[in-house]
Amino acid sequence: MKGRAAMRLNRVAPVVMAVLMSCAIAGAQQISGSSKQSSSPTDSETRAGGNFNNSFASSEFAFNAGVIVQGAPFSAVAIKETTQILSDGRRFVRRMTASIYRDSEGRTRHEWGNETKTPEAGRVPMIYDAVTGGIYFLDPSKRRVSQLSSPVKEAVLRQVKVITPQSPPEKITQVLGETIEPLGTKSIEGVTVEGVRVTTTIRGTEKSGQPPAKVIYEHWYSQELRRSILIKVTDPRFGEASYRLIKIDRKEPPRELFIVPTDYQLDSRKSREPEGRLATVAPVSVRLERGGKVTVDNRTTGRIVIIGWDKDTVEARATSERGVEAVRFSVRGDSSDRSVWLKADYAKVEKPETRPDVSLATPVPSLNPENPAPLSAELPRQARLPEISSQDTVIDPPMRDDRPLEVHLEVRVPRYAEIEVIKVIRSHVEVTGVETPVVVLGDKGDVILKNVGAVEVRTRTGAVGVDNTSGLVDVVTASGPVRVRHVRGDVRVLSIGGQVEIECARGRVNVDSASGLIRLDNIFGDVDANTSNSDVFFTGALRKDGRYHLKSMSGAVEMSLRDNPPGFTAALSSYRGLIENQFQLKIKQASPPEEAINRRIIGRYGDGQAQITLDTFDGKVKLSKLAPGAVKDCQ
Repeated sequence: MKGRAAMRLNRVAPVVMAVLMSCAIAGAQQISGSSKQSSSPTDSETRAGGNFNNSFASSEFAFNAGVIVQGAPFSAVAIKETTQILSDGRRFVRRMTASIYRDSEGRTRHEWGNETKTPEAGRVPMIYDAVTGGIYFLDPSKRRVSQLSSPVKEAVLRQVKVITPQSPPEKITQVLGETIEPLGTKSIEGVTVEGVRVTTTIRGTEKSGQPPAKVIYEHWYSQELRRSILIKVTDPRFGEASYRLIKIDRKEPPRELFIVPTDYQLDSRKSREPEGRLATVAPVSVRLERGGKVTVDNRTTGRIVIIGWDKDTVEARATSERGVEAVRFSVRGDSSDRSVWLKADYAKVEKPETRPDVSLATPVPSLNPENPAPLSAELPRQARLPEISSQDTVIDPPMRDDRPLEVHLEVRVPRYAEIEVIKVIRSHVEVTGVETPVVVLGDKGDVILKNVGAVEVRTRTGAVGVDNTSGLVDVVTASGPVRVRHVRGDVRVLSIGGQVEIECARGRVNVDSASGLIRLDNIFGDVDANTSNSDVFFTGALRKDGRYHLKSMSGAVEMSLRDNPPGFTAALSSYRGLIENQFQLKIKQASPPEEAINRRIIGRYGDGQAQITLDTFDGKVKLSKLAPGAVKDCQ
């Protein structure tokens, strides 16, 4: 179960990353403006680096929710490649593929991870219904669909721009750059395209006699398809990158590609709630055997606390400032395959003044993870109200100081229970002591997970804390700090804004941040960490055959290693910063010491098995030794 969940999260992670990041980095892809607009050389160099380092083609693998392209159906295979030269001269190529479909009404379908235009081969299909605004991720292996936005046809159509092949052509030459060269038209994959080449000069150094370098950005666009067909970037500092469409077919794709199959089960925070019952004010209690699943929801902004215990029952209660509230719940399936859905709700209280002893002065006790007694034993006698029926909830929530009251949901589950999903809007979430994978989908609010299995978190704002997990940790957040500690699996974090700290991870670590600091301590697997506008720090031991790639566009990159590390080959590069190295390297390549810019050192220490790449455009690079005892061992 854990292995399958980890594989599923690992497949979906790059998809969600492309969706979230496409809007955040769109400005770095192609900066519109007059071709005559001037810019300083520093700005040009930074922009040239941004074209490569910010994954210029990521938006091509997602979609633009503000635009509908109609009357231009097609299907194709999209291929994105980046090529970098490693310190030993080998070429390192990263490749991502997707099958893409678009119908005449503007609906699109992406299938990541295959190079065939057949629905059976798609591993992670995504459907974007541009007409209604619905976004769906399909899981063919489990026949499930995750819905990321609700279909609201009228609201979407009022906000989007409709483009057809007859609309005014896109002016692809209106970009910023030192030299902008229209390339005319030609045919690619049977489609007529218009091209432009933008060249930016990277300054050389007079002392070393190194000539200026050229960064070339080439873009070929189809006015008929309203789609980029080919993008190429060549940058001597970073390598090469390309995005292209192949196997283009102009015929109308099959209608069923854009429709969620009827036998798929909807699993989404936007999905319609299951039909449920209202519990009494006494806790809900449901027996749950191994293999059972739990889904938790919340109508309000109150906190959600889930604690695993050594019993075979699920118990839940809801409380607020008024006292005990209602819990809406639903039970499906038999004893061996039972699914429990829980949601906190407001109970209707006709005469709240008759129960003054259930108030802030007499709070309902909180769950205690160290002493998990049954919930019913913790409820004070004064808090026990008559049973409530299906008509005893309120449509308009009770207010306090012009804001709705918060209803807190507290749940105890068997440690083996699978937390299928926790769906919140603005709620603080805590999960402790659950051995199985945990999925949290939210908008705002902190997420704290401790002593759990694999982790998947998708949130927009709020801190994310993960401590002591046995499986994969996969976090995507728009803003807010992320701290991950004591992980026995891999770690994958994508953060647009917010500091990322990872400590004591046994598996591979991959971190991408647009503007947050990245700090890594005691990582035992390979490392790939990238940030655009902050620093990257690594502290700990080096694995004998490890691969470590740390990069920043405008910050420092520092790696501090324990004394007497195994052999490694290091490539240290900074275009406009200093390079500090405390190891006796056997130098293979190095720029002259007096170089003011474009410094680079490639050298070997010992047998050179491990690979270290520290790279920054506008910051300091430092490779240093740690004093004995400077770093604590992972417990």
